[in-house]
Amino acid sequence: LALLPASALLPSSWAHASGAEADPVYAAMTAHRQAYDVFCELWDLTHGGMQTEDEASKRRWYEVNNAEETTFNALLATKPTTKAGAIACVEHVIDIGRATDEMRNWLAMLLESPLAE
Repeated sequence: LALLPASALLPSSWAHASGAEADPVYAAMTAHRQAYDVFCELWDLTHGGMQTEDEASKRRWYEVNNAEETTFNALLATKPTTKAGAIACVEHVIDIGRATDEMRNWLAMLLESPLAE
């Protein structure tokens, strides 16, 4: 496979609430978004990845897939320290299409919660 375009590796921009930059969930979301974007680009280039013929391409596919999974699991293991971070995290998971009904319900609860920002 050809190398992915440089744009696939650019960091995502996250809108941070005032003071939310210190919340570790934002770094975890950024790392996952970068890996996810590379995964999506490779998916599009290879029509799902498994149509690759040579071993180097297959290895690249598995590396990209594993990086996305690893950063997603790290994101889920990161405890938000702010309400804004928690909401942003759940919104991110919903945005990529990996949210459960439980997560959607949790987001609704957070949005209505009187917890500190």
